[in-house]
Amino acid sequence: MVRVSLYQRKRQKLKITTVIFLFLILLLPVVSFKFSLDLYVRYKFEDLKFEYSDVLSFNKLDLVNIEDSINLVDTKTKFLRLKLQRYMKEIKQIENDIKDKSNFSEFLQLLDDFWVGQSRNEKLFLKELQVGGGTYTVSYFEVTNLPVPISQQAFLQVAKRSNLSVDFSQSEKSPRQYGKYRTFLNVARVSTTKEAGK
Repeated sequence: MVRVSLYQRKRQKLKITTVIFLFLILLLPVVSFKFSLDLYVRYKFEDLKFEYSDVLSFNKLDLVNIEDSINLVDTKTKFLRLKLQRYMKEIKQIENDIKDKSNFSEFLQLLDDFWVGQSRNEKLFLKELQVGGGTYTVSYFEVTNLPVPISQQAFLQVAKRSNLSVDFSQSEKSPRQYGKYRTFLNVARVSTTKEAGK
């Protein structure tokens, strides 16, 4: 049998059902991907909720209302930062106190070494001792029959061994004369900045 086309000029048309069917077929991967992605996100979300359930319950966080939870976490973070800053200031203060105590111990050791070494040969009388801010001031009288005070050099030598800076610039330049003895007022400013003495 021979097929003869009576409508040679006829154009082919798509039926509406064919178009809808093709559209659904094209839409199927997109819908399945969206559905799979939603399931995966929900699964991960539940997995995170289970994994961090202790953290969530301790901090009273609710993953249903995420914005409130984020605000709560931000508030707690700011609070913890303030607490950390306060602790850092306290630690710094403790470190400074320990450093001051160490410096004062060094100064007392210096003063003891000097006083023990000099009081055998010279007559020294303590007038004043000032302590504060990393600088210590010792005012003392030196009674000697020599024309110049010799205790300053001894003080500088002891300070040099301890790597402390000493300044005698406030000492009296002219002694007071009492018979054959001269009295010098020496003022030693000791700094714990570990510099060479003057």
